[in-house]
Amino acid sequence: MLKKTVKKGLKLGLGLASFAKKEVEKNMGSFTKAGDISSKAAKKILAKVIEEAKKDGRKLEKLLILELKKEARKAKPLVKKMAGKAKSRVKKAVKKRK
Repeated sequence: MLKKTVKKGLKLGLGLASFAKKEVEKNMGSFTKAGDISSKAAKKILAKVIEEAKKDGRKLEKLLILELKKEARKAKPLVKKMAGKAKSRVKKAVKKRK
C-alpha cells in the first residue's frame, strides 16, 4: 500500500514537471513567433523552468522519504507484535503434531 502511494507521488511530480515544461515550451514558442521575446530568452526561461521543476521533484522525493520513515517507525511495533503471534501459533501447531 505504502509502495503504491510513493509511486503515485513520484508519478504525480514527474507528470506535473512534464506538463509545466510542455506549457512553457508552447507559450515561449508563441511569444517568440509574435516577436515578444527572442528565442535565446525563451530558451533561458525554459531552462529555468526545467531546473525549478527538478528542484521541486527533489523536494517531493525528500518529503516522500520522510513520510515513509515515519510510517515505518509506526509499523515496527505492529510488525513485532504480529511476528510474536505468528511464532506462538507455530509453536502451538508443532506441539499438536507431536
